[in-house]
Amino acid sequence: MSSVDVAARDLPTLIKQAGGVLDRVQQILSPENEAAIRTLLESAAATMKTLQTDSDLLGPLIDSAHSTFVGAGQLTTHLDSVVQTNREDVRAIVRNFRENTVSLNKLIDQLNQVATANRVPIRRFMDGTLPDLGALIIDARTTVNKMTTVLDSLERNPTRFIFGNRMGQGVELK
Repeated sequence: MSSVDVAARDLPTLIKQAGGVLDRVQQILSPENEAAIRTLLESAAATMKTLQTDSDLLGPLIDSAHSTFVGAGQLTTHLDSVVQTNREDVRAIVRNFRENTVSLNKLIDQLNQVATANRVPIRRFMDGTLPDLGALIIDARTTVNKMTTVLDSLERNPTRFIFGNRMGQGVELK
């Protein structure tokens, strides 16, 4: 079979493929896509024009951003130096924190066990004894206030306490 025969045999397939490519090109170049591409190009042109107009403002902004990044790098270097210098202290702090956390967890577990073991007595105390204790404290406070009033009265006028409210009766004190 000669190359002409092969080409002739493959020609319908090639024509069909070329037709498909042309159909896709027509779809790409459709009025909707053409409008979208035009809008995209106009937007890109407007953006470039804005960048050219604002280029004077962008320079200081870029310089400021660069300075910020340089400062952040220096800060990182400084913090790294501080951490390296105080590495043992930081490790000791972390170790103590861990130990304290373990101790705190043990204490919490113990308190939970105590609360669980004494739940009924605690409930009885909260329901019965605590209100009675509150009433006792209120009564005690009232009694102390009354006693303070009586003692103040005695201190101000002891004869009245001894002889009563009747003035002019009894032995006159000099």
